[in-house]
Amino acid sequence: MNNQVLPMFPLPDFFLFPSAVVPLHIFEERYRQMVNDLLDTAGRLVIVSIPKRLTGHGVDAPPVFPYGGLAEIIHHERFEDGRFLILLMGLCRVRIEEVPQNKLYRAVRVELVESIACDEDEARRLRPLLEAAISDRTMQKMELSRKLPIDTLADILLQSLKLAPAQLEEVFAEQDERIRAESALAWHAIGS
Repeated sequence: MNNQVLPMFPLPDFFLFPSAVVPLHIFEERYRQMVNDLLDTAGRLVIVSIPKRLTGHGVDAPPVFPYGGLAEIIHHERFEDGRFLILLMGLCRVRIEEVPQNKLYRAVRVELVESIACDEDEARRLRPLLEAAISDRTMQKMELSRKLPIDTLADILLQSLKLAPAQLEEVFAEQDERIRAESALAWHAIGS
């Protein structure tokens, strides 16, 4: 996967975490072209965050955060007028570098961001804390698999928090799953 060039879909202050599933309504011509191109391939693209302050000011290609979420189209609906409704699943975090593109949409070269796993003692300490915090944040009690890794539990909790873009940038780029988990737990404790 490293050095692969993929289409980039920028969204204001949005981060696609691994295992998250999100719907997108595709209506702009450049992204219609992108989805049409993707449906002939593995259907993978990179969702990247644009600082919201840079959107809507006539900037056609605003700078993006250097990390993104590798996504795969898991379902699509094509409308008669050319619009799409797609469902994306986050696969992993990637570091990105924008590359020249001869299409209407932008493209990036990707490098997989490997998580640094915490040791077994840390995992045993963090697991019940993360599970309890996730339970506090959900509308109904969830039975979480004991096989879920700490970074997945941290990501589930992070997605339920109302974090500022700067906090999301910091934690999304963090490779150490212990630090990501402890950050999520700290923000949960203060009521984010």
